[in-house]
Amino acid sequence: MQIKRFEAPTMTEALRLIKKEFGPDAVILSARSLSQEKTLFGIKKPAGIEVTAATDTLNDTMENQAIETQAVSTAAGRASGVQKGQKISIRIDDSISKKSLMNTIQAGLKSMSIRKNTRPATAGMDKNMEAFKNHFARQGVEESFIQKLLEILAQKSGPEMVWGSQTCNSRLLEAFSEMGISAGTTEKLSSRPQLHGFVGPAGGGKTSAIARLTAIYTHQLKQKVGWVTFDTKRVAAAAQLQVYGKIIGVPLELVSTVKEFKESLKRFERMDHIFIDTPGMGIRDAQVIEEISEFLKHAHVDTVYLVAGATTKDEDLIQIVKAYKSLLVTSLIVTKLDESQAYGNVFNLLMRSKLPVSYFTSGQLIPNSIEKATLEKILELILNPGRESKPWHVPPGKTAEIIPYVKNNIQSPSFRNHYVANHKAVHFHSPECAWAKRIKPENRIVFESIEEAASKKYTPCKTCCGDILGFQNTREAEVYRVGNGQPCYLR
Repeated sequence: MQIKRFEAPTMTEALRLIKKEFGPDAVILSARSLSQEKTLFGIKKPAGIEVTAATDTLNDTMENQAIETQAVSTAAGRASGVQKGQKISIRIDDSISKKSLMNTIQAGLKSMSIRKNTRPATAGMDKNMEAFKNHFARQGVEESFIQKLLEILAQKSGPEMVWGSQTCNSRLLEAFSEMGISAGTTEKLSSRPQLHGFVGPAGGGKTSAIARLTAIYTHQLKQKVGWVTFDTKRVAAAAQLQVYGKIIGVPLELVSTVKEFKESLKRFERMDHIFIDTPGMGIRDAQVIEEISEFLKHAHVDTVYLVAGATTKDEDLIQIVKAYKSLLVTSLIVTKLDESQAYGNVFNLLMRSKLPVSYFTSGQLIPNSIEKATLEKILELILNPGRESKPWHVPPGKTAEIIPYVKNNIQSPSFRNHYVANHKAVHFHSPECAWAKRIKPENRIVFESIEEAASKKYTPCKTCCGDILGFQNTREAEVYRVGNGQPCYLR
């Protein structure tokens, strides 16, 4: 019996070589794919096929002697570990029968079939995998997570797996799920109010996230919401929440002790949801974290959201997750998507924390800059980081849009630099005006300045705006049009 290995770029070429040397009666023992490798001097060896074949047309004088095999290269010359013409001696025992030979052949073919189904075998797939690796690395995804993703994709891959295709994206979503990445919210049916705590570092966007969700729950989902805040040490933070509460139309309780907190919960017992705002803290503020933990334990909260910005460095996110672990966080809210162009740190956060992400926020508009998190959105952030977000849609006129001036002007001695109006009426008012307090939240609109209100053809309230504008009587407070079409309302 003579056994020999044949190497060729394709199976067709390998079979041609076997038939040429061994004739049509040759038997295939095994076959395997050869991946592209580098030699000692950095020369790339092309991928191909290695086939081991046998023939029993030996002379009697050849029996029990060393059987010589040689590696057959292509015409282009393949730099292989087994050089062309190199002889390999294989000792063949007399006890090898036709039955054992058939078993060997079948085992070899079965092994080849398994390898074909469990790993990419084409150069095209190698290019796709390389594209995956490079893109995720540029986005800042941790190398170990990329490797895990590639291993899962290798099991799901096929010739139709083209980078950017719908099939490719579907398999990426399946891989995300297998890796433990999840998204979404869980709404519970209960006779008591649902308590939601919001924790996170200072400047992460907790208060803005609460305002956005409150506007959605009250004006779109038609549910009753109450606010409780422990952040009473920062005057600006408390004032900001009060302004948000007035504009959106929800009650706010400021508490500093556990007793006050329990009393506020009793006053809100008819609410559907209670949002609990907490002070922003650093990752080393162990005492503050312990105090917040004490408050949340007494509240028996249903959900604890960890709010983190997409602009936060990867190393800092690692420490944030560790620091807030004692607060029994149940879900994530990722903010400031519009301020970043790479979201690998967000992917890493989801992988390390093993927590679901519930919401994404971007921009300054409230509530139209928040959206429910989905696996599709996570994939979009990684694949198309510059694409504009699709925020939660709220019909115009159904809720107020709180604009960035609140943050900019909150520390002003007199917060009379914003105005409200009923979109069904013609006058605008100071927020303290009795007429303003009668406006239903769903009819309320907000103006940053008198100019904005006047440009939209709203006139000042005769009751509250006369002294603000500096007019001596209500007649002077009316808005008139002058020759250039601009409103004239100042003396």
